[in-house]
Amino acid sequence: MLIAIIEDNDKYRDCLAVGLNGFSDCTVMHKMSNALHIDRYFCNELPDVALIDINMPGLDGISAVKEISKNYPSVKCIMLTVNADLDMVIKSMLNGASGYLVKDKDNISKIVESIRTLHSGNFNEEFPLNGTLANKVLNHFLQNEKTIDKKLDEFKLTPKQKEILLLLYNGKTYKQIAAAINISVDTLNSHVKAIYPKMNIKSKGEIKRVLG
Repeated sequence: MLIAIIEDNDKYRDCLAVGLNGFSDCTVMHKMSNALHIDRYFCNELPDVALIDINMPGLDGISAVKEISKNYPSVKCIMLTVNADLDMVIKSMLNGASGYLVKDKDNISKIVESIRTLHSGNFNEEFPLNGTLANKVLNHFLQNEKTIDKKLDEFKLTPKQKEILLLLYNGKTYKQIAAAINISVDTLNSHVKAIYPKMNIKSKGEIKRVLG
């Protein structure tokens, strides 16, 4: 597994590289003190996984993840930070991160385990995450789901309409939704036309505004 480390703390970066290279299936190919020149490194040799600090001078880790996800989508990003912060986790996930670990709590074995999870292709099933944060994230999304369900009840939608609306809310296209629930796009359009008046909206773009 080819790994890039983007970390402004020289001592931690070097220690992490030594630790990772001690595993037979890990090779640190890039050691970067900041994220300002990602293209310079990645255009020649593309890693499988990038370990990224959040707080860096020049270009912060969240912006770095966003850039990598856009320009190098095959590279999986794991945030390594001292901040066990829920907001940072959510921002990281929304910008394309595939994992979030805490430096002083997750040792080298946990980091390697996370890298292996991503490299094996199981990242869609398991988001490598610090244990304490995992519970916070789960509670966050469960609470958000309950809030959305409560709002949906106010609009008196049918079960099918709720299903379609949630798929729209999560950014699915009409074609994807039609395939997922086994109906035609024309039938889907009919459902959508019935949903919008109940919610007093006129477009897909207004759904997130209404549901939050």
